[in-house]
Amino acid sequence: MSKRGKIKILLTVLILIAFSVTVFAIPTLKAKRFWFAYLCGVFAILFQIYAIQASDGMRDTKDRYFGLPVGRLSIYYLVLQLAASITEIATVMPTWAVLLINMLLFAFPVIGYITTQTVKRELARQEAKQQETA
Repeated sequence: MSKRGKIKILLTVLILIAFSVTVFAIPTLKAKRFWFAYLCGVFAILFQIYAIQASDGMRDTKDRYFGLPVGRLSIYYLVLQLAASITEIATVMPTWAVLLINMLLFAFPVIGYITTQTVKRELARQEAKQQETA
């Protein structure tokens, strides 16, 4: 892993600490919706670490999804998920609404990464096949 990747992971760990301190400082009942919103926020941060490692050194157009670099999409997901988690914890919201919001937010990056990895494998397979025929 590059030095830049290590710095990004360190920043991500600092975000995890800041998120945890912020969430536990909010005076609210620690019920199901709190723990689910908190765990979804932590998952988003851990997913960011995976995205940093997966996109380390990737700079070409093959590493794009919806016209945006894959790393940038993971940052968008992180920001949206953390904002949603803090909002869900700070306000009184039914548990079903918390579940629905977090599952919809979770589906976006998972589908994006599965699609990106599939396309990368297919491109590598086609390039290898093209080199065999040449």
